[in-house]
Amino acid sequence: MSPHDPTEASSPAVAGAESTTIAPGDRIGRYLVIDQLGRGGMGVVYAAYDPELDRKVAIKLLHDASPGSTRPMQQALGKVMNALFGDEPAAAEQSAELGRDQQRLIREAQAAARINHPSVVTVHDVGQHGRRVFVAMEFVRGQTLRQWSAQQRRSWREVVEVMAQAGAGLAAAHASALVHRDFKPDNVMIGDDGRVRVMDFGLVRHGLGTGDDHDQDHDHHRHDDNGALRPTTDALALELTRGGTAMGTPAYMSPEQHAGRPLDGRSDQFSFCVTLWEALHGTRPFVGSSPASFAVAINEGTRNEPPTDHEVPQAIRRIVSTGLAVDPGARWPSMDALVAALLSDPVRTRRRRFAMAGTAAVLVAGGVGWQVERQRELAGCDVAADAAATVWSNHARDEVTTRIGSTGAAYAEATASTVTQSLDEFVAAWTELTRGACLAALEHDQHRPRAVLACLDDRRAELEGVVAALSTVDRDSIRYTVALVSSLAAVGDCDDDAALALRGLRVQPDAAEAVAATRASLRDARQLLALRRLDEADAALAAILATSTDSDPDPWRAEAKLVQGRVAELRGDYPAAETLLVDAVFAATAAGDDMTAAGAATELVWVIGYRQGRPDDAELWIRWARGLVVRLRLEQTLVGAGLDERTGMVESSRQRYDEAAVHLGRAVEIKRARLGADNPEVALTLNSLGTVQLHTDGVDAAAQTWQSALAIFEGALGKVHPDVGVVLSNLAQVEFRRGDYTAAQRTMERAIAIQIAERGPRHPEVARALANLGTVLHMARDFAGARDALRRARDILVDVLGPEHRAVATTEATLGKIELRLGNLDAGIELIQRALAVQTRVLSPDDTDLAVTHSDLGDALRDQGDLAGAQQAYENALAICLRHGPEGHPVFTPLARYQVGNIQRMRGRVAEAIPLLERATADLDAMSAAPEEGASARLSLAMALWEVPERRAEVAPLLAKARATFVEIDDTEKLTELDAFAARIRA
Repeated sequence: MSPHDPTEASSPAVAGAESTTIAPGDRIGRYLVIDQLGRGGMGVVYAAYDPELDRKVAIKLLHDASPGSTRPMQQALGKVMNALFGDEPAAAEQSAELGRDQQRLIREAQAAARINHPSVVTVHDVGQHGRRVFVAMEFVRGQTLRQWSAQQRRSWREVVEVMAQAGAGLAAAHASALVHRDFKPDNVMIGDDGRVRVMDFGLVRHGLGTGDDHDQDHDHHRHDDNGALRPTTDALALELTRGGTAMGTPAYMSPEQHAGRPLDGRSDQFSFCVTLWEALHGTRPFVGSSPASFAVAINEGTRNEPPTDHEVPQAIRRIVSTGLAVDPGARWPSMDALVAALLSDPVRTRRRRFAMAGTAAVLVAGGVGWQVERQRELAGCDVAADAAATVWSNHARDEVTTRIGSTGAAYAEATASTVTQSLDEFVAAWTELTRGACLAALEHDQHRPRAVLACLDDRRAELEGVVAALSTVDRDSIRYTVALVSSLAAVGDCDDDAALALRGLRVQPDAAEAVAATRASLRDARQLLALRRLDEADAALAAILATSTDSDPDPWRAEAKLVQGRVAELRGDYPAAETLLVDAVFAATAAGDDMTAAGAATELVWVIGYRQGRPDDAELWIRWARGLVVRLRLEQTLVGAGLDERTGMVESSRQRYDEAAVHLGRAVEIKRARLGADNPEVALTLNSLGTVQLHTDGVDAAAQTWQSALAIFEGALGKVHPDVGVVLSNLAQVEFRRGDYTAAQRTMERAIAIQIAERGPRHPEVARALANLGTVLHMARDFAGARDALRRARDILVDVLGPEHRAVATTEATLGKIELRLGNLDAGIELIQRALAVQTRVLSPDDTDLAVTHSDLGDALRDQGDLAGAQQAYENALAICLRHGPEGHPVFTPLARYQVGNIQRMRGRVAEAIPLLERATADLDAMSAAPEEGASARLSLAMALWEVPERRAEVAPLLAKARATFVEIDDTEKLTELDAFAARIRA
């Protein structure tokens, strides 16, 4: 901070009073002195270190008192400790005479301690060093308003933004029944953090002062550009010294202060407006060469004409002029009203005045007083409409942009652009709707406008939380910043009757104040969740839930459980997520909060049906959530879109691709309507829809959808955002299916580069992308390249996750299959068996990964000629698949039946093979996702039937259909096998 003390020359009694020099390294109380910052007639200011709280502070230390003043000094300290910390002073101390300097210092400490506001400098501690009183206060590195103004020409908007913060600090003092009495540019500090603070409360008085003090004046030592203090000695701004009749700085004092009359907050308002005029125009409104000449000009209201080279709107000039009225009663009713008027946009206010010119004439006829009141009401609507712009100010925008850029992410610039544009649009919509609702409330005094304004106030609070969260974004959370902004509830919902009615059920006016803190904590938790700061979100939620029990019908408890469930789901703890979400449904139902119940039921659809692979169990929750969404008329809202999206993914897991496409397509359209066609949330759903279309409409339709998603992601997030990499992986699959293996490899390598740039070369996600590249190369018959990619993936996973992790086992199993393709049977079997051993130890007995690896081992043993061993491996795989219900696993069971039947046929056990192959062929035909496997089962069945003479007539149609599939998918190996069999039966 820029500490502050008198700069007038010290009196002889004080100049030689300091008997002990304080040097760097010495202690004042518990504080370790770093350096001297300034010196004045009243004392010395030091920079110091607080070892207990690990922070830098400023210490104001009085000069040494006279030898006989030790007792009064102790009494002074007792009074301050009582004011600050509640210590009870002795009765004698309460009545003790205090020295003038002691009074000044104590007064400043007491005043600042009573004001808890970000725009007022903070007092930390008061103590005694020998016979000298000291105050420890906030250390703020920055510059005064005077220095800031002199540094460069400032626009009127910049000035207003800074002064509005300072005005808020004065308003906080007035709310504590305190009057500053010495507000001026030297007592306003603009910190390097951008925060504005009012300081120097040495002349402060309770609400109505007598104005008859004769305290000593202030010196002013301020920071220079290097952070050191230097004196400011503006001759026209010097305070009155002893012998004067009133205290303050003549150029900034109000008429009543010059006259020694009682003061209140309107006197500070006058000083504030003098300071504001000077900051706007570069010159003061009143001219004087002495305290007397200043008093004459101010009492007569004789103002300087502002220079013409400073562009300041007339509306702002009028606001300042009102605050400079000679009569306190003609000024603004309070500092709050003055600040609110400043924050209204003068351009829009001017336009509104022009539009109301005719009305104004009528108002004059009806009475000037009513006109003034009406204009104040209309100006109030302008002020209300600018509240969101105050949250998302130019300073906030610059701070967020800088913060995002400082993460060093390759996509930081694109992210910052999208975030700022989205928030600009949010604020514009909020401002327009707020102004309309406010005017409607003035005209009609109806319930609906007030409900709209209450809803909009919620939206503004959400905006405040999002802006605060954005100012903390780091390298780990930048990926999710756009999603955080997208999570802001739509402003338009506040003008929707159904949404307002629903909000009215959830937020009772008489309980609003009581639950305000809880609602704010929930907002914080949701925003932490959006940024994937899961530990912090959990801590916030635990604090909320600690205030009630499960038996309490508390809607906020239900919502906290819902958010907790989402946290658990993101951690991958799906059973815990299921439990929490079920609790949330029933807690919300008990509290009558259908909105939260619908949200929790929707999340259960996802956690149970998709994450845990239990689509049948999810059916109940789909029906429950759908019923609530329909009853609440939320089908076309983002809540409805969320349910459609999750239902679509569950249907996709069931291979019900047509139904999945309907749900996902509807979710896309709702999101487009609600969020805009270019919102990344739309792209996320398009990405899921493309996966389904691959099965319903083919590769071309899926490719078109994925290209649309890619364009949105690249436009909003840049070309190297991780979400871009996800879509690229899907497009690589398209290129692979089209047989363009070179393009597929190139696309996958781009996706891998994005993952490496985002997460580093040794991250599990990089390993998974490399494994996908290995699959592409495998299918492209580049087995050596596939082996290299898979080895890199395996090494990363072992390094990061350890050798016993399931991902390591899965990768080694795939690597084993590649070795088989390369002819390295022993190496391939060893890798697969090693993977199977790990999976047996770490997976549940019915895990399908275990079945797949048993199947891979069967393939290896079959190729090695160990048909009995292969049959045992295949039967193990089938047994695992059949544990998934009466029909077994819908995908893996038909494949396992085919493999068991095929190995039985190879061993000459045709009677056992044919039923298995017939069942497998029928089931695989029903799975459009497995054309190669279905054709292979058909070929094997044809071979088995040829061994049964009475069924040979069935062979030719089976071969013809199998051939058509192999030709379509260009499987030359299977075509060669089929042609060899056909030649044999012809012979």
